[in-house]
Amino acid sequence: MGIHINEKGTEMINRKTKTAVRRTQICRAALAAIADHGVKGLTISAIAKRVGMTDSNVYRHFKSKEDIMMALIDDLADHIMKILADAGKKNNDEIGKLEYIFTHHVKFMEERKGIPRVLVSDEVMSTNDNVPRRMKEVLFFYLKNVGEILSSGRKKGMFGKDCESEIGASVFLGLIQAMVLQWFVSGYAFSLEKRSEKIWKIFLKSVSARS
Repeated sequence: MGIHINEKGTEMINRKTKTAVRRTQICRAALAAIADHGVKGLTISAIAKRVGMTDSNVYRHFKSKEDIMMALIDDLADHIMKILADAGKKNNDEIGKLEYIFTHHVKFMEERKGIPRVLVSDEVMSTNDNVPRRMKEVLFFYLKNVGEILSSGRKKGMFGKDCESEIGASVFLGLIQAMVLQWFVSGYAFSLEKRSEKIWKIFLKSVSARS
């Protein structure tokens, strides 16, 4: 038996879809504005202009600029969580999992140029308690997952015996953060993807088991 949706139900689904699309457009516009002018230069009017709507329409989807910032952090967290989950689904060995996380993390950051400015902004981190709490949760989960992959690979002889999972995970994330920060302060003067290929090889060589 098929599922019948009446006109009222269809209208409700369409409305929710349009709302989700609009929220995504607003968040993307906010990131673009931050990439160009920084967090302090972000205003509801600037977002509305980029999306092609009025200020009041933006306020229909978000109560304030702070709500938009929280949505950006949630989007970052959701994508990082997905990358970690997909790494395990799409790769059978530990090296493949780490490379997947590394390359897709970098790709995500390159696609959203405003993210580095969001992460280093005191204004964003002091918006409310939910932002630093969310970031802390994602950070610990990220390091825990990478550390477990390193530990498993070490037991299988893929990584050196002196490759401590906790330290290795911190170095793994630190390399990405340092590269993204350099990319950001240079005005996005180089390709993150190309630079990451070299950085990944250096990391892999540093943790690989010596023959």
